[in-house]
Amino acid sequence: RAVYIRTGKQNLVWGRTYFWNPTDLINLEKRSFTDLNRQREGTFGTKIHLPFGSSENIYAFLNYQNATGLQTIPLALKYEVLLGNVEVGVSTLIRQSYQPMLGMDAATALWGYDVSGELRLTAGDIRDQLSGDSITTYRRSNVWIPKLSLGASRSFSFDIPDRFQLTT
Repeated sequence: RAVYIRTGKQNLVWGRTYFWNPTDLINLEKRSFTDLNRQREGTFGTKIHLPFGSSENIYAFLNYQNATGLQTIPLALKYEVLLGNVEVGVSTLIRQSYQPMLGMDAATALWGYDVSGELRLTAGDIRDQLSGDSITTYRRSNVWIPKLSLGASRSFSFDIPDRFQLTT
């Protein structure tokens, strides 16, 4: 029980916020904003999990989805640690011919709310640009691009002693 390995098509989500997950470095299929509860198809790969008690975890994911050889398999790494009542994660994605992506996420309970946040830094980015009547793709490099998502939620429990029930 020191190392857990899982191979095949899997739906892993690295990220804490609800609407958008900039630190989800694994899934090719992003969440649909119009149907946030829809299940995603998943990604083919191998997940390796090394737990260190209940306060630390190391994860690795080898993504076979579009790999053409061993050198083209992207590697995602994540380290999670519990610091007091705050869970913090640091992650990276390493791919051939791309700059590494760096991510950090955190979650805690604060004044009755569940508070979470994610930050991703990418060295450069690929963008589409409208030029006249056509769209061209260009690459921005030599600049760190941050992507940030914050969230807060609160659950309420209430007791309803008398309820109506319709029977036929």
